[in-house]
Amino acid sequence: MSKDLDVTINVIGDPESEIAEAHKAVKKLIAEVQPIRTGDTVLHKPSDERWLVAYVQGDRLAWCGWPEGEAKLSDCELIKACSDEQHWKLVREIANNSSGARQRWAAWYLQQNEQVTGD
Repeated sequence: MSKDLDVTINVIGDPESEIAEAHKAVKKLIAEVQPIRTGDTVLHKPSDERWLVAYVQGDRLAWCGWPEGEAKLSDCELIKACSDEQHWKLVREIANNSSGARQRWAAWYLQQNEQVTGD
């Protein structure tokens, strides 16, 4: 998915705070254009940890690793987006080799996307 962003920043007043606000606005636009998905790497801001994403469902994000768990999606920031190939490879790996909520989600997700995956 490729979308162009056209952003104009007009600095009025304190340049430091205006730039910080503009930075937040750009990050929000990027998040809307590039949603976080399985295989991406995120920064979990409250813990300052980097996580590999197992799945995103609604406003919740599950990480790969142990223990299994979820966090608020709004607490996570995309660091590195994976390729489509990496995305589908990890979804299949989770469906075939995991258990619990991650496995159930991956099986459901694959079923919903059979035409995309060719399964």
